Amino acid sequence: MLEAKTRWVLPDYTDEEIERMMATYQIPSVVAKVLQARGITDPDEVAAILHPTPQLLYDPFLLPGMGKGVERIKEAVASGEKILIYGDYDVDGVSSTTLLIHVFQQLKANFSYHIPNRFSEGYGLNKEAIAKAKEDGVALIITVDTGISGVDEVAYANQLGIDVIVTDHHEPPPQLPPAFALINPKLSDNQYPFPYLAGVGVAYKLAQALLGNPPEQWLQWVALGTIADLVPLVGENHVLAALGLQQLNLAPTIGMTELIRVADLREGEISAGHIGFQLGPRINASGRLEDASMAVRLLISQQRDEAVLLAQQLDRLNRERQEMVDAIAQEAVMMVEEQQAIRPRNFLMVAGEGWNQGVIGIVASRLVEAYYLPTIVFSIDAETGLAKGSARSIAGYDMYAALQTAREYLVQFGGHPMAAGMTVEVEQLEALHEVLHQYACEHLQAEDYTPQTRVDASISLAEVNVESVEALAHLAPYGVGHPTPAFLLKEVSLQNLRAIGRNQEHLKGQIVAGDDALDLIYFQGAKVGSQISPGAEVNTLGELQINEWNGTRKPQILIRDLQVPHCQIFDCRHLAQKPEEIVDQLNLATAWRTGLLYFQDDRLAEVEQLSKQVMNCSPIYIDKSARSIKVKEGRLGFGEENGGTSIDQLVLYDCPPSLVTLHRSLQSFSSVKRIYCLFTLPGKSTFFSRLPQREDFKWLYALLRQYGELPYTQVQQMLERRGWTGEQATWMIQVFVELDFITVQANRVSIVAHPKKQELESSPSYRRMYEQTEVEREIIYSPFSQLADWIRNVRAETGQC
Repeated sequence: MLEAKTRWVLPDYTDEEIERMMATYQIPSVVAKVLQARGITDPDEVAAILHPTPQLLYDPFLLPGMGKGVERIKEAVASGEKILIYGDYDVDGVSSTTLLIHVFQQLKANFSYHIPNRFSEGYGLNKEAIAKAKEDGVALIITVDTGISGVDEVAYANQLGIDVIVTDHHEPPPQLPPAFALINPKLSDNQYPFPYLAGVGVAYKLAQALLGNPPEQWLQWVALGTIADLVPLVGENHVLAALGLQQLNLAPTIGMTELIRVADLREGEISAGHIGFQLGPRINASGRLEDASMAVRLLISQQRDEAVLLAQQLDRLNRERQEMVDAIAQEAVMMVEEQQAIRPRNFLMVAGEGWNQGVIGIVASRLVEAYYLPTIVFSIDAETGLAKGSARSIAGYDMYAALQTAREYLVQFGGHPMAAGMTVEVEQLEALHEVLHQYACEHLQAEDYTPQTRVDASISLAEVNVESVEALAHLAPYGVGHPTPAFLLKEVSLQNLRAIGRNQEHLKGQIVAGDDALDLIYFQGAKVGSQISPGAEVNTLGELQINEWNGTRKPQILIRDLQVPHCQIFDCRHLAQKPEEIVDQLNLATAWRTGLLYFQDDRLAEVEQLSKQVMNCSPIYIDKSARSIKVKEGRLGFGEENGGTSIDQLVLYDCPPSLVTLHRSLQSFSSVKRIYCLFTLPGKSTFFSRLPQREDFKWLYALLRQYGELPYTQVQQMLERRGWTGEQATWMIQVFVELDFITVQANRVSIVAHPKKQELESSPSYRRMYEQTEVEREIIYSPFSQLADWIRNVRAETGQC
């Protein structure tokens, strides 16, 4: 058995539904299954995924406040009033600001822009910036990706005679700011059909309303902000991201071109993954460590030299950010370990004085990845006594709703179900931690603490070919809410596995089912591969790809997770003569309880020595009758109640006295997930020796009857001249003694006059010798496939896996 890393959630659809989609949209089965699994069945939704076009974008005037806001902006432009674009310091805010800069340039408006400094101004609108805008003659402020929580700040702007139009996508608080217009797809009076726009998506809707048809080239910034802000890439977001990526690959701006180059990416081949993991972090680095205006200047730059310099600066800041994250994450992990050791909680919260506020969100994400618990990481300002935090959540825990229940402990907060930001007085941190922990206890079930993987389709190898995998590309871009499709291949075998990579950490091989085969690659999977036994039936979960090498294009699967749902049997017989390598080479699962099963009572010392090197290990002795089990702590009854059910993995240390003993022993451990066949020999092997047959015993008996009595040594010599060793000769004599055919006294062998008729098998020595030979033939010198089948059949007799 090999457990999967995550909980696989399987889709629920019928073959008829898949066949109908295939016929309607002329798509292969793998594409139809993905669409059906994700509930994308409406023709308009299917079109948005398979064939995104600008015509699929919704009317921006469906957004509340849009008409009123557009009228006010046109009035300001016409009269020459000064407009201030007020953005945010993340990728979404930078992209939104960049977009509106181009809008107002095209409108020939009198405008400027401002992005608050994370460290000196904090998140969102602030009164100092508003007062400065008043001094600069600003009459209208338009926020992008921020403002929905700025009740006091908007009221302050109103007092100064400044109108504020808020464009935002964050969750609206109970009290809304008194803005001239509020444009947010999440407002309760909203008629807009899609509530999941990013901040840059809302800004683009404003551009649509102002210009009618804004240039499609601007969509590259919409894709940048939408993908980086981790909003669901479904519906209109999918259309915006797909069209934006097309423009980014077709005609990137000067700034984007230089950013692509410093990230060492290839122009024309940028994907959503590149934005999420390479381009986005570089833009974010400016706002995290210095000033996000640097990123805006890059995106609006028209000069190659300036763009090159700015892109290099962002790249440098990103490297600094990575080093800073590593250092803080290391400290945070130590804190978590200490806290959980003292009092385990279902919500993680750590705080550090002087931790950079710009990277604590990344650290929170790392902790969620490591522990899979909702998490907040705080940076403490000792001078103000305030802690600013960044939260990341897990499925099933609504972070924003949880923070709502803890409002009394918060100075301010905002965010989404999966992420949030907040400010807290330091003395309130412990109370806040307790409230959020209790919220987790009340709203999460035991299974919620294991990550989920939603499976899109269970497929056969016959469905996988170059054409079907290429068709899946039409479903891209992938991201939050629309991840890369995960395909399940059930009851397959893995063959030709080999470790690759600089440190042999990756796994390469083939998935085989019948006559079909598919190449596989599993990054960081070499250790997992070593835990799969030959012949195991494996369930694999992964992503389908096209691998191109030397002009040849073949489908392959990128393994993300796998499981072996049955008991696995491992061949470790080659280690029997290498005791110093046994523990290292057995590849035991360290967290599982191990049973070291041995049959020879005189092997206890070496078994105990071995058990000291293995965690959660118990030596288990089986007597010759196999009617009792003796563990180190004492003797236990045979059967289910004997404690065998608590053993996860069983090491068959030495050879049993017979196959019957091994048979009964194996049936006693019904819950065993893995069996390791070591089978060290107790002494000299008999398998390769020629053993006396019945005819040889007949000859010996006839000889003894002829003479009646002979010296013991003479009988031995006669047997040795016939080709038997002294040891074999002694054994044959012992067999006759046990059968009462002869007696041995004073070193003389005498025939018994009227012996009772008995079979050779009645002699214990005869049985032991032939049973040992049978054991060696069946479990030591047999092909492993034969041994594994024998063990499986034994377990199957009692319904074991």
